[in-house]
Amino acid sequence: MKKVLGWVAAVVAAAFLVAILLALFGYTEALTTFLGGLLLVSFMAFPVAFIGGIAYLSRRKNEAEKWTDGRVGVGTVQSFRHTGRYGNIRTYAISMLVEGEDGQVFTGTMNPQVGRRNLRNLAPGVRMPVCYQAAFPQRLHVPHGPLIGRAQLFYEYVRQRDGLISPTALEAKYRGLPCRATVQGIHQSGYREGAMIQWILDLQVFTPDGQQFHSSARVLATEAQYELIRTARYLEAKYAPHDTSEVAVRIPPQ
Repeated sequence: MKKVLGWVAAVVAAAFLVAILLALFGYTEALTTFLGGLLLVSFMAFPVAFIGGIAYLSRRKNEAEKWTDGRVGVGTVQSFRHTGRYGNIRTYAISMLVEGEDGQVFTGTMNPQVGRRNLRNLAPGVRMPVCYQAAFPQRLHVPHGPLIGRAQLFYEYVRQRDGLISPTALEAKYRGLPCRATVQGIHQSGYREGAMIQWILDLQVFTPDGQQFHSSARVLATEAQYELIRTARYLEAKYAPHDTSEVAVRIPPQ
């Protein structure tokens, strides 16, 4: 719709330019004929543009309305297959086993666009936040709009319940104070999600007010991200002042 409106604006601007040139060079009769034709075309085009605009706004409104019954959950990848392309990005059908926020467990399919960089992290066993309509739970989607925060919180709850993140690290992540940490040591915990490996970091932490203390962190990262963590000069992190035994760290971008 935006492209159509852009073309309409360009045509109108060109028409006015032609009218000005005709007036400047004294082509009065030609100018009258041109303006008459322009007026006729405008009357014909306006209803089309108006109806198109209403249809566009209605479609956008319907897209928002269909998520009034939105639900969130955590999906575990079971399998995936390539289904086509959207421009230069491939689309996939990802089959998942989902644990919903209401406790229901079911299977569903997500059809996202996956870039080449993220494709390396897509493998059976990987878990991720998902959302869906209560009326169509088998149609899974990437969390969007007001469901993003809710989906992430439920994902964190499941990770804490399963022992993959501690309450201390979770509090540091959402309520903690910023700090920096240097990696003193790193090893695997033995837990994996597809290509994602859980690493335990031995850290020396430095706070903005000059404090230093020893701490640790657990992160899910690929082998490539492991190299970024291992070779980083320092990691951005957050800590909970009342319990510094574990912090939340940010994995450096690739």
